[in-house]
Amino acid sequence: MRRYEIRDDQWDNIKDLLPAERKPQGGRPPNDHRQILNAMLWVARTGAPWRDLPEYYGSWFTVYSRFCRWKIAGIWDRILEHVSIEPDFESIMIDATIVRVHQHGAGAKGGPLSKLFWAVPRRIEQMDLTKKQVLADRAYDTNRILHLLKEQSATSVIPSKKNRLKPRKWDKEIYKERHLIECFFNKVKNYRRLATRYDKLACTFRAFLTLASIMVWLA
Repeated sequence: MRRYEIRDDQWDNIKDLLPAERKPQGGRPPNDHRQILNAMLWVARTGAPWRDLPEYYGSWFTVYSRFCRWKIAGIWDRILEHVSIEPDFESIMIDATIVRVHQHGAGAKGGPLSKLFWAVPRRIEQMDLTKKQVLADRAYDTNRILHLLKEQSATSVIPSKKNRLKPRKWDKEIYKERHLIECFFNKVKNYRRLATRYDKLACTFRAFLTLASIMVWLA
Protein backbone atom coordinates (compact mmCIF):
# COMPACT_ATOMS: atom_id res chain seq x y z
CA MET A 1 0.00 0.00 0.00
CA ARG A 2 1.36 3.40 -1.02
CA ARG A 3 1.32 6.54 1.07
CA TYR A 4 -2.12 8.19 1.41
CA GLU A 5 -3.95 5.07 0.24
CA ILE A 6 -6.99 3.67 2.01
CA ARG A 7 -6.53 0.70 4.36
CA ASP A 8 -8.33 -2.63 3.91
CA ASP A 9 -10.61 -2.09 6.92
CA GLN A 10 -11.51 1.41 5.72
CA TRP A 11 -12.25 0.16 2.23
CA ASP A 12 -14.46 -2.65 3.53
CA ASN A 13 -16.52 -0.04 5.39
CA ILE A 14 -17.45 2.00 2.32
CA LYS A 15 -16.97 -0.14 -0.80
CA ASP A 16 -20.62 -1.19 -0.99
CA LEU A 17 -21.73 2.47 -1.06
CA LEU A 18 -19.97 3.16 -4.34
CA PRO A 19 -21.85 2.73 -7.63
CA ALA A 20 -21.52 -0.59 -9.41
CA GLU A 21 -18.70 -0.51 -11.91
CA ARG A 22 -19.93 -0.49 -15.48
CA LYS A 23 -19.32 -3.68 -17.42
CA PRO A 24 -17.13 -3.20 -20.48
CA GLN A 25 -18.88 -3.74 -23.79
CA GLY A 26 -16.01 -4.73 -25.98
CA GLY A 27 -13.83 -1.88 -24.71
CA ARG A 28 -11.32 -1.47 -21.93
CA PRO A 29 -12.24 -2.90 -18.52
CA PRO A 30 -13.29 -0.24 -15.99
CA ASN A 31 -10.72 0.96 -13.50
CA ASP A 32 -11.05 -0.51 -10.03
CA HIS A 33 -12.96 1.80 -7.69
CA ARG A 34 -10.36 1.39 -4.96
CA GLN A 35 -7.54 2.42 -7.28
CA ILE A 36 -9.57 5.43 -8.40
CA LEU A 37 -10.32 6.42 -4.79
CA ASN A 38 -6.64 6.12 -3.87
CA ALA A 39 -5.85 8.43 -6.78
CA MET A 40 -8.38 10.96 -5.47
CA LEU A 41 -6.82 10.77 -2.01
CA TRP A 42 -3.38 11.38 -3.55
CA VAL A 43 -4.66 14.56 -5.20
CA ALA A 44 -6.38 15.66 -1.99
CA ARG A 45 -3.35 15.05 0.22
CA THR A 46 -0.71 16.52 -2.11
CA GLY A 47 -2.72 19.40 -3.55
CA ALA A 48 -1.18 18.62 -6.94
CA PRO A 49 -3.04 19.30 -10.20
CA TRP A 50 -5.06 16.40 -11.59
CA ARG A 51 -2.71 16.21 -14.57
CA ASP A 52 0.23 15.47 -12.24
CA LEU A 53 -1.33 12.23 -11.01
CA PRO A 54 1.30 9.44 -11.05
CA GLU A 55 0.94 7.08 -14.00
CA TYR A 56 0.42 4.00 -11.82
CA TYR A 57 -3.05 5.35 -10.95
CA GLY A 58 -4.03 5.40 -14.60
CA SER A 59 -5.56 8.27 -16.58
CA TRP A 60 -5.90 11.49 -14.59
CA PHE A 61 -8.97 12.37 -16.65
CA THR A 62 -10.66 9.10 -15.66
CA VAL A 63 -10.05 9.87 -11.98
CA TYR A 64 -11.20 13.47 -12.36
CA SER A 65 -14.35 12.45 -14.26
CA ARG A 66 -15.32 9.88 -11.65
CA PHE A 67 -14.71 12.36 -8.84
CA CYS A 68 -17.08 14.80 -10.54
CA ARG A 69 -19.71 12.14 -11.23
CA TRP A 70 -19.69 10.99 -7.61
CA LYS A 71 -19.89 14.60 -6.47
CA ILE A 72 -22.95 15.29 -8.63
CA ALA A 73 -24.57 12.00 -7.63
CA GLY A 74 -24.16 12.80 -3.92
CA ILE A 75 -21.97 9.75 -3.30
CA TRP A 76 -19.61 11.62 -0.96
CA ASP A 77 -22.48 12.88 1.20
CA ARG A 78 -24.00 9.40 1.48
CA ILE A 79 -20.68 7.87 2.51
CA LEU A 80 -20.12 10.56 5.14
CA GLU A 81 -23.61 9.98 6.52
CA HIS A 82 -22.83 6.26 6.71
CA VAL A 83 -19.47 6.49 8.45
CA SER A 84 -20.60 9.17 10.92
CA ILE A 85 -23.26 6.99 12.51
CA GLU A 86 -24.32 7.55 16.10
CA PRO A 87 -22.71 10.98 16.61
CA ASP A 88 -23.04 12.54 20.05
CA PHE A 89 -25.57 15.34 19.57
CA GLU A 90 -25.61 16.41 23.22
CA SER A 91 -23.19 19.18 22.26
CA ILE A 92 -22.90 21.08 18.98
CA MET A 93 -19.62 22.84 18.18
CA ILE A 94 -19.37 25.78 15.81
CA ASP A 95 -16.18 27.27 14.43
CA ALA A 96 -14.52 28.62 11.31
CA THR A 97 -11.02 28.63 9.87
CA ILE A 98 -9.32 30.65 7.15
CA VAL A 99 -8.17 28.91 3.97
CA ARG A 100 -5.83 30.76 1.63
CA VAL A 101 -6.90 30.66 -2.00
CA HIS A 102 -4.25 29.70 -4.54
CA GLN A 103 -4.00 31.76 -7.73
CA HIS A 104 -5.55 28.84 -9.64
CA GLY A 105 -8.68 29.15 -7.56
CA ALA A 106 -8.73 32.94 -7.29
CA GLY A 107 -11.04 33.27 -10.28
CA ALA A 108 -13.96 32.30 -8.06
CA LYS A 109 -15.71 34.72 -5.75
CA GLY A 110 -14.12 35.08 -2.33
CA GLY A 111 -10.80 36.73 -3.07
CA PRO A 112 -7.42 35.58 -1.71
CA LEU A 113 -8.97 34.12 1.46
CA SER A 114 -11.79 31.67 1.85
CA LYS A 115 -13.51 30.92 5.15
CA LEU A 116 -14.27 27.32 5.98
CA PHE A 117 -17.26 27.22 8.30
CA TRP A 118 -18.07 24.00 10.08
CA ALA A 119 -20.80 23.25 12.53
CA VAL A 120 -20.35 19.61 13.36
CA PRO A 121 -22.00 18.09 11.43
CA ARG A 122 -23.74 20.92 9.48
CA ARG A 123 -24.48 24.66 9.55
CA ILE A 124 -26.24 26.02 12.60
CA GLU A 125 -29.19 27.38 10.59
CA GLN A 126 -29.99 23.87 9.34
CA MET A 127 -29.79 22.10 12.70
CA ASP A 128 -32.31 21.15 15.33
CA LEU A 129 -30.68 22.67 18.41
CA THR A 130 -33.52 21.89 20.81
CA LYS A 131 -32.10 21.51 24.32
CA LYS A 132 -28.55 21.09 22.97
CA GLN A 133 -25.36 22.62 24.33
CA VAL A 134 -23.88 24.89 21.66
CA LEU A 135 -20.15 25.55 21.99
CA ALA A 136 -18.45 28.38 20.11
CA ASP A 137 -15.83 31.05 20.70
CA ARG A 138 -16.72 34.66 21.52
CA ALA A 139 -16.84 35.59 17.83
CA TYR A 140 -20.27 33.93 17.83
CA ASP A 141 -21.52 36.00 20.77
CA THR A 142 -24.09 37.89 18.74
CA ASN A 143 -27.67 38.73 19.60
CA ARG A 144 -28.90 36.96 16.45
CA ILE A 145 -27.23 33.65 17.38
CA LEU A 146 -28.22 33.93 21.04
CA HIS A 147 -31.82 34.59 20.02
CA LEU A 148 -31.76 31.54 17.74
CA LEU A 149 -30.49 29.36 20.59
CA LYS A 150 -33.05 30.73 23.01
CA GLU A 151 -35.87 29.98 20.57
CA GLN A 152 -34.83 26.32 20.58
CA SER A 153 -34.19 26.09 24.33
CA ALA A 154 -30.52 25.45 23.60
CA THR A 155 -27.80 26.16 26.15
CA SER A 156 -25.25 28.74 25.04
CA VAL A 157 -21.65 27.83 25.91
CA ILE A 158 -20.19 30.93 24.29
CA PRO A 159 -17.90 33.41 26.10
CA SER A 160 -19.12 37.00 26.09
CA LYS A 161 -17.38 39.51 23.87
CA LYS A 162 -15.25 41.97 25.79
CA ASN A 163 -17.44 44.87 24.68
CA ARG A 164 -20.68 43.31 25.94
CA LEU A 165 -22.05 45.56 28.69
CA LYS A 166 -23.51 42.69 30.71
CA PRO A 167 -21.29 39.61 30.40
CA ARG A 168 -23.19 36.34 30.34
CA LYS A 169 -22.46 33.23 32.38
CA TRP A 170 -21.09 30.19 30.54
CA ASP A 171 -19.83 26.75 31.59
CA LYS A 172 -16.04 26.83 31.39
CA GLU A 173 -15.66 23.08 31.93
CA ILE A 174 -17.94 22.15 29.04
CA TYR A 175 -16.26 24.83 26.90
CA LYS A 176 -12.99 22.88 27.13
CA GLU A 177 -14.50 20.30 24.78
CA ARG A 178 -14.15 22.84 21.96
CA HIS A 179 -10.66 21.49 21.35
CA LEU A 180 -12.32 18.68 19.38
CA ILE A 181 -13.31 20.97 16.52
CA GLU A 182 -9.82 22.49 16.48
CA CYS A 183 -8.47 18.94 16.16
CA PHE A 184 -10.86 18.37 13.26
CA PHE A 185 -9.57 21.44 11.42
CA ASN A 186 -5.99 20.31 11.99
CA LYS A 187 -6.74 16.88 10.55
CA VAL A 188 -8.51 18.07 7.41
CA LYS A 189 -5.80 20.64 6.79
CA ASN A 190 -3.35 17.74 6.44
CA TYR A 191 -5.00 17.56 3.03
CA ARG A 192 -3.21 20.28 1.08
CA ARG A 193 -6.19 20.60 -1.24
CA LEU A 194 -8.03 22.01 1.80
CA ALA A 195 -5.20 23.82 3.56
CA THR A 196 -4.95 25.87 0.37
CA ARG A 197 -7.92 26.25 -1.94
CA TYR A 198 -6.92 25.30 -5.48
CA ASP A 199 -10.44 24.75 -6.80
CA LYS A 200 -12.45 27.57 -8.36
CA LEU A 201 -15.82 25.90 -7.76
CA ALA A 202 -17.16 25.85 -4.21
CA CYS A 203 -18.89 22.52 -4.91
CA THR A 204 -15.56 20.90 -5.79
CA PHE A 205 -13.87 22.31 -2.70
CA ARG A 206 -16.79 21.04 -0.61
CA ALA A 207 -16.49 17.58 -2.19
CA PHE A 208 -12.82 17.39 -1.17
CA LEU A 209 -13.81 18.54 2.34
CA THR A 210 -16.40 15.77 2.52
CA LEU A 211 -13.85 13.20 1.31
CA ALA A 212 -11.37 14.35 3.96
CA SER A 213 -14.10 14.21 6.61
CA ILE A 214 -14.88 10.63 5.59
CA MET A 215 -11.24 9.69 6.10
CA VAL A 216 -11.18 11.41 9.51
CA TRP A 217 -14.16 9.30 10.60
CA LEU A 218 -12.53 6.15 9.22
CA ALA A 219 -9.13 6.78 10.83
